[in-house]
Amino acid sequence: MKTVSMIDTSSFESHMDGLVGMMAVMAIAQRTELYNKAWQDIVDLVDAREDLSPEGKQDVMNEAGDELKKRVDGFVESRKAKGYFK
Repeated sequence: MKTVSMIDTSSFESHMDGLVGMMAVMAIAQRTELYNKAWQDIVDLVDAREDLSPEGKQDVMNEAGDELKKRVDGFVESRKAKGYFK
């Protein structure tokens, strides 16, 4: 069996975007174990960047957290607008 990645890993940015997207899906689906795995994958990806200082790595992690919040909040708001939540 061949595993096919759903995440574009051709660049750091696309890989990070895919992982944040996966995390957002897992957060919305309330899949805690997979959400935590996706977060660990992000930590590992950022930690592997030798060109970033510890502060730079923290900035990337903060940006990932902000993007995650934006995506999840956007999903919830879109569902509220469609009347799924009161």
